[in-house]
Amino acid sequence: ALARAESRGAHQRTDLPERDPALDGMHAVARGDEDPAWEHWS
Repeated sequence: ALARAESRGAHQRTDLPERDPALDGMHAVARGDEDPAWEHWS
């Protein structure tokens, strides 16, 4: 949720209250020490 630069679902940000439609269907995936990556899941 911290990697999102938007509000979505239960993750509401006061500094970025709008959804970003470009991230529809995308999931932030964190693996170990790597930065989160955006993946599209169908």
